Amino acid sequence: MEARPKSTSSSDEPDEWVKALKYSPPLFVAWAVGYLSEWTLLLTLSVMLMPLLRDKAVEALGGKGAFVKVSAPPPTAKNGKQKGGAAAKHSAEPNTLETVLDVLRVPMSVWLPPVAVCTVFRSEDDLEYVLTLGTVYSVMVFGQAVMRKLGLDPRDRKSKKA
Repeated sequence: MEARPKSTSSSDEPDEWVKALKYSPPLFVAWAVGYLSEWTLLLTLSVMLMPLLRDKAVEALGGKGAFVKVSAPPPTAKNGKQKGGAAAKHSAEPNTLETVLDVLRVPMSVWLPPVAVCTVFRSEDDLEYVLTLGTVYSVMVFGQAVMRKLGLDPRDRKSKKA
């Protein structure tokens, strides 16, 4: 008998694809008894694989932070004074557009499950569907803004620790 070469991953740790699909057996049971159609099964499995596919795409494009713009250090004057003191103060203030866009930015892990639920259980009326999605998004943005005001946002905690 030939000895098999050992794989690089340990046998105790499941494959990342298996981890991404670990909650899929109930979906296959629902599909087998006829509760889910093939299309709905495909959509739900696709939603389960999205984070893994995103991570694979990030790795393929150079890793996290590969496209971050590196800003040049500010120019300094000969006497150690910085030219344009008013301009330096103005650049330190947050941009209003960036602040608004940051408030409206909701992470994909937050908005994806409610949108998937609204999509699976939607009615035939497209206007009702769009209004439901708009309402769900508005509630998420409002909740995120309240969490930031109260200091409960995990992103703010990470930046304060660093």
